[in-house]
Amino acid sequence: MNTTLNRRQLVAASLALPIVGTRFAWAAADNNAPYELSDAYDQLAAYAKVRARLDGQRAAFWHTSHSISQPADSPPRLLFLHEGVSFQQVRFLPDRTLEAVFYDCSYVLDPITRKIMDSFNNPYTNAVNKPRHQPAMVSPTLRITPEQAINTSFNFPAGVFRDMRVRPPIVNGNTIWFNDDLLFFKPAGLEEEGLPAFLPKGAMAQTELVTYRANLSDVQNSNLVSAPATLSITAKIPWSRWLEMGDRPGGILTRYMGRKLETLDEVPQWLRDCINTDYPDYLGAET
Repeated sequence: MNTTLNRRQLVAASLALPIVGTRFAWAAADNNAPYELSDAYDQLAAYAKVRARLDGQRAAFWHTSHSISQPADSPPRLLFLHEGVSFQQVRFLPDRTLEAVFYDCSYVLDPITRKIMDSFNNPYTNAVNKPRHQPAMVSPTLRITPEQAINTSFNFPAGVFRDMRVRPPIVNGNTIWFNDDLLFFKPAGLEEEGLPAFLPKGAMAQTELVTYRANLSDVQNSNLVSAPATLSITAKIPWSRWLEMGDRPGGILTRYMGRKLETLDEVPQWLRDCINTDYPDYLGAET
């Protein structure tokens, strides 16, 4: 799933998501606003406007995160940070489903200095590990149905349990939230061949809650093709592979925070410089 993104992949992903117009036959009477949020199809259109853009272009997010250890036999501690730029891109299909592609690139940072880490002194194993920064990647295509089910283009074996769905929106005053609820379980003894390389070996359980927050007035504004939004993610995952924790019980709790950007000029200069040096096609790729 986490594969390096080169120019060919960027072009292929863009071709898979051609630019679509701002008018959809199944959206509300005013095409992209106002939405009737009790209607499943309008919910999906509003979700797309908050998560990405209605014109098929990529929506950029700046994000940072805190990764906290969750050992079974000692107190938790802040291990490291991440900071990066991600993109969301969606299109609507004739069968009234939403197709979504996610791009990501980020770096592991020291929690005190906020500098990119070249090595990590593991407090649990006393080893010096080399952090795995997230290379520019494109995720498998997701298909989201009006029933809010999320299906991935990657075919997991039958023994893997997945429950992935977009919850109905929550509205309080002028604020609207959409939540992606992701549950994943891979049992021990499952054939590892064919599974994504980033998954740890053996049994694993993962929970993740992705929250997009926007102003309801922006979502219902027909002059906007993209609603300004913030992003937060809470994920409980196994130990990162690069930590080389073996079968030590426990895992990591990661908390992400981010926001949708109007332009890439809002990305911190040091981060833009690093990404442009390491992955020159990533920020400037045309969609």
